[in-house]
Amino acid sequence: GDHHLLQAIEKCVRELDPDSLWLPCSGSGPWENASVQYVGEMHDVHGPWTHLGPSTHYHFYNEVDMALHSEFGCDGAASVQSIERFVSPQLRWPLDSTNTEAWHHGRMWVVSNLGRTESWFGRIGDTATYVRASQHIQAEGLRYAVEAHRRRKGPTAGCIAWHFAEPWPNVCDTCSIDVWDQPKPAYFALARAYRPVHVSAKYSTISWADEPGFFAELWGHNATSECFGGTLITKLITVSGEDLLVRNASADIAADSTGTVDIIELEHAKLPELFILVSMLSDHTNREISRHWSLHSTASGAPFAKVRSLPSANVLIEKTPESVHIQNTGSTPVLGLWLESSLDDKIFLSDNWLCLLPGETHRVGVQGRCSEISCSAWNLPTLKVL
Repeated sequence: GDHHLLQAIEKCVRELDPDSLWLPCSGSGPWENASVQYVGEMHDVHGPWTHLGPSTHYHFYNEVDMALHSEFGCDGAASVQSIERFVSPQLRWPLDSTNTEAWHHGRMWVVSNLGRTESWFGRIGDTATYVRASQHIQAEGLRYAVEAHRRRKGPTAGCIAWHFAEPWPNVCDTCSIDVWDQPKPAYFALARAYRPVHVSAKYSTISWADEPGFFAELWGHNATSECFGGTLITKLITVSGEDLLVRNASADIAADSTGTVDIIELEHAKLPELFILVSMLSDHTNREISRHWSLHSTASGAPFAKVRSLPSANVLIEKTPESVHIQNTGSTPVLGLWLESSLDDKIFLSDNWLCLLPGETHRVGVQGRCSEISCSAWNLPTLKVL
């Protein structure tokens, strides 16, 4: 607040409206950027705007304690369709700082996003793999950040993810919806994280190679004025479909509260190279209210490299004018299931970016008309749904 312009504005406020609280801007600090070094000293701070890494990101959001996190984000690539709309065919790969068009459309993020994505998923040589991997990291990072703030209900009054939609086409950006109104997985991850009644998972890393075992706290969130009573079923499951751990817990969450519902742990020797944490919160009628899913690894190096070569899952898909029904007919989870329409079809999907367990069926509501919808996942080739 020591800039001469802010001081002039403050003088006007003091003279014209002396009873109002004056804060110079957001974030008003007292530190400019959030840091674990400033725990206990942050009331309104900004940053970071990227996923901080397989362990650092979780340490950061588990430890910070700002009263208001008024700007933060994670960058993620635009969809392949979007990139093909504004990037010349000969310049669609690599999408890094050596690419003049990519540099023009997202310089701040293009300079580092591909390298950070490859540190998770290994060397990438095509646009489609890069987009799926980059969007996975963005969705995971934003969801975890918002849920961590919800777990600090009270001391932390709120958080504002930057940003919702972009006004200019970018190869990579922190938006959840691109300039053509195309949502990224981050949009649906955030929508779930903000649900009034919700389950979240608190963990210290997604890369467990050097850890003695897996450990996570399952938290229940209830932003309604009524008590919630239900059941929490939590699984650790391999990417090939075997249960490593299954737990059932009562989930009684008081009105306008948040708290730990269950704790799960599994020794390192029983953890495979890739596994999934799934936690499903249901009400007293067994209707699922909220679901957490996250991918984890014990691999050294790029933790998620092998997710790119998983055997194909099996699904049955039926489409009506109002919905898409997806059934997992195989024995393996469908990981990161993604429904997408043409950029020219303005539709709204009720849910997306899913983890569908063996035998499960999920209905996704569809508002608006579209010629076709495509369905894909980490372990599912692109299927056209007419």
